[in-house]
Order: sequence, then C-alpha cells, then structure tokens
Amino acid sequence: MGASPSIQIRAKTLQAGFDSGASLQDKTKDEFAVALKPQRLGRYVQHLRTAHQGDLDPVLASKEVPASDPLASEISRIGSDAISFDLTAYGEPDLRSEILAGVADLLAGLNLGDPHSPAQIGHNRPPGPVEDPESLVEEIETAATKIKDELETDAPDVQQVAVSGSFLAWAGRLLQVVKAEVGQVVNKGKDIAREYAVKAVVGTVGTSAVVYQGEIIEGLRRVGAAILKWLQQISVF
Repeated sequence: MGASPSIQIRAKTLQAGFDSGASLQDKTKDEFAVALKPQRLGRYVQHLRTAHQGDLDPVLASKEVPASDPLASEISRIGSDAISFDLTAYGEPDLRSEILAGVADLLAGLNLGDPHSPAQIGHNRPPGPVEDPESLVEEIETAATKIKDELETDAPDVQQVAVSGSFLAWAGRLLQVVKAEVGQVVNKGKDIAREYAVKAVVGTVGTSAVVYQGEIIEGLRRVGAAILKWLQQISVF
C-alpha cells in the first residue's frame, strides 16, 4: 500500500482515552493516532478526518452543541469542507424549493410569516445557548429567515445556509431530548441549554410555548434534512 497499515499507540494514550472518552497521540509529521471508548465510535467515524488532523472536539462534544447531532454536524461539515458549490447541479431547483417550503411551514407554525430582518449569523459557528426561551425562538426565527433570504436569490451564500441549517437541525434535536425529559425535575447546576429549554416546554404563554409543539420540532428536523440533501447534491470536493 506504500505505507505501514499498523497504528502503534501507547498505553498512556489508551488510558487517557478511557478516562476522557477519546485521546490523541501525536506521531509527528501531522499524523495522529486516536484512542476512544466504544460509545464514541459513531461520532469518531463521522468526524474521522477532523480527529486524525488532531481535533477531538466534535468527538467529545456534549449533546448541547451542534457537533453532537449527526444531522447538524454533517450539514456543517459539508458546508465547510466543500471546495465549491455547483448551483447548476441536476435537481437543485427542486431541492431548493423543498427547503423553502419547509422554512415557510416552520415560520407559519411560529406565527412568523412576516418576520423582521434577522441579525447576521457568523460563518464560524451558530448562535450559542441563551438564557431565556424567547431568545431561542428569536434564534430559530433568525436562522430560518436567513435561509429563506439566501435561497430566494440567484447566488445564495451556501455556507451561510449550512450554518443556519445546522443550527435548526440541532435545535430540533435538543428539543426532542428536552420534550422527552419534560416530566423530570431540572436540578440547579445543569447545563443552561437544557434548563432554559425545559422551562420553555412547560411554558403556557407566547411563542416560547408554541415552538415546542411536536410539529415545530419535526419541522426543524425536516428543514435540516432537506438542507443536507441540497448540500450533498451541489457540493464539489
């Protein structure tokens, strides 16, 4: 094969992987070996290239960040790794229409059919956890509207759509988890993302209660899945 197929790894790296979930061993010349627990195997496979470039953050990410969700993570990966995007690819208009229809349904479900102009979301990462339910609603509105605005142009910023789509997919996944746990007591000191989301789920007034209905959560995931299909069709590697 032109190179050694074996991966030598030290006992202390294996122990570190056992202790923390995953660990790196720098073998020099930009080569890293990875030790990890079996529970991290799926995440490792998904982020194989990143891990062996020396970055274990996606492998070790907690479930409260986008990198922890396979759908959100794959959207982000394609958006950042593609060399270019071919907007003339076969089926692109239909896939784009599917995304726009999903976004329209999502905004309509939130009673935000005519939303205000959202703030810009940066390319490097989606908005982080916030401290009140209304802010999560605003972030969902911002991401959905940004996708709509970009895809209604002839030359959309594909990376921006990927960032916003990754956030919506992750928000849907987080809320799925929270909804399943809504009957449980939220102890003081738990991660703020779960805490504010649980408070919103049990809320009874305003948009912060509407956003946690099942159809909204499913809508977030559907938009994410549609964006992933679009990216897979137009991305050039």
